[in-house]
Amino acid sequence: GKAKAIIEKPFRDKVFVWALWGYGLYNIVNYYTPSKKDITTTIEKPTFKQKLQDYYTYRVVYRKALKKIKLCVFLLEHDFQLLTKAMSHTAIWMTACYQTEENLFGKMGQFEVEGNDILVGNSSTPSNRHQLIFDSLSDCKLGSSKLVIPLGYGDQEYKKTVVKRGETSFRESFTPILDFMPLDEYVKMLSSCGHVIMAHERQQAFGTLLMMLLAGAKLYLSEKSPFYDWFNDMDVKIYSVESDLAEEITTPLSPEHRASNKVIISDYLSISKRLDALQQVLERAQGFQLSQAK
Repeated sequence: GKAKAIIEKPFRDKVFVWALWGYGLYNIVNYYTPSKKDITTTIEKPTFKQKLQDYYTYRVVYRKALKKIKLCVFLLEHDFQLLTKAMSHTAIWMTACYQTEENLFGKMGQFEVEGNDILVGNSSTPSNRHQLIFDSLSDCKLGSSKLVIPLGYGDQEYKKTVVKRGETSFRESFTPILDFMPLDEYVKMLSSCGHVIMAHERQQAFGTLLMMLLAGAKLYLSEKSPFYDWFNDMDVKIYSVESDLAEEITTPLSPEHRASNKVIISDYLSISKRLDALQQVLERAQGFQLSQAK
């Protein structure tokens, strides 16, 4: 709808800024580079009508709209590069994040993790790579730890495959979250998860990653995830899905790393730094607007 509005109305002397919402970008990337299986958001095959609609959306509407975009405000340069490889454009990239520590937790209130349960993924989509995680954990001694698997939204057919495999492999330890739950129950569930495994190879679950790091959880990311390098560059202590699971999953994050991670993330999410980044975006947009007016 927004893309169509951009191309259907003149909007003279306006500067368009694309503030990334991951789902929108990865739909484009998946359409133009279908070989990237882990970026797929569904396993359902499109109908002929859907194929025609997709052609019009991505080959006509999005192409025309992207030509009018001046700034891509994506958190990660990696995502901007994905867009550049998929479609030609003249936009420039700037990084920014709208989250602060206060609005990240919102009505839940800040909490600390106290438990050895394991949070796996954030939705019932193939990009979570549940199968890989289950295979990696199959030989680990999990003891009384539960595998907490959020599956409240996403692909319903994919959800069935995850539940079937999880129940078969982990039995009573397997704890799928199939529907939305009351806020207090949700917080209680998260508070029990001292380990968080996110095997995405793309930018996904950013809010959950930040929240659980602030809460003191031990985070495992795929080495192929752009967040893996991003957190490492910030000196946040994280672990590798590919290399560290078997050795690290039985021990909690050390108090020293819990404390240092919280300091680093809290500083990044400070209101002053977030406002400064957004101010830079606005100033750059104003510069484009002035140049267009001449």
